[in-house]
Amino acid sequence: CGHGVAGFAPNEAGIWQQLDWDIHIPPTTAEFAINSANARFWPEHISAYIADCLAGKQGNRERDFNMRWLGSLVADSYRIFRRGGVFLYPEDSRPKYHAGRLRLIYEAYPIAFLTEQAGGKATDGQTDILDIAAQELHQRIPLIFGSADEVDIIMDNYTPSK
Repeated sequence: CGHGVAGFAPNEAGIWQQLDWDIHIPPTTAEFAINSANARFWPEHISAYIADCLAGKQGNRERDFNMRWLGSLVADSYRIFRRGGVFLYPEDSRPKYHAGRLRLIYEAYPIAFLTEQAGGKATDGQTDILDIAAQELHQRIPLIFGSADEVDIIMDNYTPSK
């Protein structure tokens, strides 16, 4: 509770035991997770970031990236907590997605808290998730989280000015 992240799993007897790995998100990464099927709906700045990642060593980022997307926030989060990476679920131009799709209170807040406790960062693309005041129970929001250096790169180079 505010002092890092610990993981637990049940053993063969069904008793929960603490896992023996240090849960810390590496600050740098060459891996991203985004649903590329929605690319035609992304805002320009997200498209530019992904295009630069996909351009690899020949592009602006000058390194190759891998893309991983399971479509499960928990599973994608687990992978990022294990080996780093950045997860993007941006707002997009579809009618019910203009304010983002994930729920602030029961999806973004918990992931952001764990991410920050593990050394990563979480943002809606403009503001740190944990600095956003909830306005309603099911409030939707964009979510970008993961390796701190990569989130900083997204915020510094691929986010439209406020």
